[in-house]
Amino acid sequence: MSATNLTLNDHVVQQRRTSIHRLNADILLHVFKICRDVEPVDIWNVSRVCSRWRSLSLEHSFLWARVTVNRRSIDLLGYYGFGNWLDEWILRTGTTRALDIVIDTEHIDKYNWWDWPSDDDLGDMVLAFARQAHRWRSFSYTLDLPWDTDFGPARRSENHYTRQKFVESVRSLPLLRSMRLMQTGAGPSCAYSPQTVYSLLHHATDLHLSSLSLINIFVNEDIPSGKVDRFSYHVTPDWSFARDTLLSALQAYSSMRCLHLSGSFYHDEDYDDDDDESSAIVLGSLEELHVEPSKETADALSSVDMPCLAKLTVAGRGHTMIHDSDAIQFLRDFSFHPHSPLLMTLVLHLSALRVPWSDIACFSALKTLRIAVPILHFSWLTIPETLSTLWTKKRRDDGKLTWCLPQLQALILDVNVDGGFNHAIMTQWTQLDTELKRHFQDRWAAAHREDENIAVLGIDIISSNRKIEVRETGHRNDHTTAIE
Repeated sequence: MSATNLTLNDHVVQQRRTSIHRLNADILLHVFKICRDVEPVDIWNVSRVCSRWRSLSLEHSFLWARVTVNRRSIDLLGYYGFGNWLDEWILRTGTTRALDIVIDTEHIDKYNWWDWPSDDDLGDMVLAFARQAHRWRSFSYTLDLPWDTDFGPARRSENHYTRQKFVESVRSLPLLRSMRLMQTGAGPSCAYSPQTVYSLLHHATDLHLSSLSLINIFVNEDIPSGKVDRFSYHVTPDWSFARDTLLSALQAYSSMRCLHLSGSFYHDEDYDDDDDESSAIVLGSLEELHVEPSKETADALSSVDMPCLAKLTVAGRGHTMIHDSDAIQFLRDFSFHPHSPLLMTLVLHLSALRVPWSDIACFSALKTLRIAVPILHFSWLTIPETLSTLWTKKRRDDGKLTWCLPQLQALILDVNVDGGFNHAIMTQWTQLDTELKRHFQDRWAAAHREDENIAVLGIDIISSNRKIEVRETGHRNDHTTAIE
C-alpha cells in the first residue's frame, strides 16, 4: 500500500515539474484558445487532461462558445447519445455568451449506414440550437447526404410541430452577423434541410447580417428582403438553377456592398427577357463583385444595374485559375455594362500567360490592376507582348496617340516564378527591376507633363517569397519574407 502511495506521489511531483504544468492560467487559456480555434471539439480533450485543466476550461465559457457537430466531434464524443453531449456542450457556454454554431454532415457517407443521423436526430439538433438563437453570433449548416439514403419528409404532424417550435425560437436574432447554408446530395428530401431552415428564418424574423453565404439554396420572389453587407451565392456543378433564381437572390439582398457569384445557371426558355426592363434590379450599394465567369452569369448581370461598382474580380471559386476564354468573354460582355467605364479596380486570374489587354483597356478609369498568372520565367515580364501595351503609346481610331489605361496607378502581378531562392534568382530580380524601369521611363516622364492626362504608375511583382516594387524614383523596396 505504501509503495502504491509512493508511486502516486512521485507521479504528482513529476507532473508538477513538467514545464507545461508550471504555466500560469493566462498562458494556458491562450493555448487552450488556439487548440479550440483549430478544432472546436478539442476543448473536450483539453478538459480531460488533468483536474487543473478541467477546472480552468470549465471556468471560462468562451472556450466552449464554438459549438460544432461534425464528423470529428461525433468520432470523439460518440454518435449514440449525441443529444446528451450536445446539451452538455451548450450548458458549458453559460447563458449569455454569444455562440458560433456549426452543423456539418460532410463526409457522413464514411459512416456505416446505421450510424447516419436520422431525420429525428437532425430535427432534435436543429431545435436544440434554435432554443439558443438569441445568442447566435454565426450559424453554419451544411447537409451533405448520400443520394441513396432513405431520408424522406417527416410525418406531417411532426413536421408542422417542429417547424412551429423552430419559428417561435428564432423570432429574435439580435447578435447574428454571419450565416452559411449549404446542401448537396439528398439534402432537399430532408425535412430539416438548410433550405427549410433558410425559408423559416426569413419568414420568422428580419435578417440584418454582415455576411450571408448560400450554396445550392433556392431563392424565389416570395423570400422577404434582407439587409446583408457581403453576399455569396454558389451553385455546384451537380445542381443547376434557372436564371430567375439568381435574379431573385440579387433582388432579395439588393442592399449588399459585396457580392460573390459562381456556379451553374441556365436560361429558362419560359423566362421573358422583356421582363428585365420592367423589373430592373438595382444594386445601389454594391462596390465589389467577385465572379466566376460564364456566359449565363454575364447574361444575368446584364439586366442588373450597379451604379457604385468600383472593384471587379474575375476568378474561379476560391480564387482558382479559370479558362482564359471564359474570362476574356466575360470581360467583353461586361464592358457593355452601362457603368463599366467607372470601374476603378480589376483583379484577373489567368490560366495562361497571355494578358487580354484589348479587353482590359475598355475599363479606361482603372486605377488598380491586379493580374495573377501561373508559373513563369522572368523573361515573360520583359518580352514586348506582355507589358508593352502599357509602356508605349498606341494610335486610336481617330489617329491620336494615347496611353493605355491613363489613370492606372498600381499594376500588381502575382506570379509563381521558376526556381528557388538563391544568388542567381536575386540577380534576376535586380535585372528585372532595371529592365522595367528602362521600358517605363517614357510613361513616367509623360505623367509630369501638363499636356498629358496620365497618372504615375507603380508596379509590384509578388511571388511566394519575394516582392519587388518598381518605382519612378529608382528606389526599390525588396522584401524576401513570405507575403501573406
